[in-house]
Amino acid sequence: MNFFWIYSKILIFTCIANVQFISAQDVLWTVVDKKVVFTIRNAKVPVKGTFTGIMAKILFDPTQLKSSSFLASVTSSTINTGIEMRDRHLKRAEYFDVLKHPEINLKSKYISLVKDNNYIAKCILTIKGISKDVDLPFSFIRKGNMAVFKGTLNLNRLDFGLGSSSIIMANQLQVDIEINSVSN
Repeated sequence: MNFFWIYSKILIFTCIANVQFISAQDVLWTVVDKKVVFTIRNAKVPVKGTFTGIMAKILFDPTQLKSSSFLASVTSSTINTGIEMRDRHLKRAEYFDVLKHPEINLKSKYISLVKDNNYIAKCILTIKGISKDVDLPFSFIRKGNMAVFKGTLNLNRLDFGLGSSSIIMANQLQVDIEINSVSN
């Protein structure tokens, strides 16, 4: 009887451990709607623009942050500021060099809980072939099998070779990311 009691406890523990181990792997989020909006000051006026063509692989479980991760990319040629002439200029070698660097990539290194539904992801951001470590604070709001990830990156464009120093265009810009997703 002692043997069966020990065996049943080991079996139960193994099942619980396996469920906890694979839970983050099971929470794969599929992007259903997305928005990437950047804001930069040009001649002291805020200029907004967007990127489309976002692809993302998101494995996220707030109870399993060590095994959570994401990899996202955006097509650099989709930049849109609402002014076609400006967009063509931004696609040239001086800025995004879209012919040589068709994607902007963001890959998480690790994710930490800040408070409640707020997290910070330590990431590697690659723009124009230049990779830098960045912090991406984000929120995660889940409703059933739907969730919204919202985050903001604050960047220095010169760190990524986007143009040169200018008294007209600010060096600092903000990138707001919103991803609506569904769990598989």
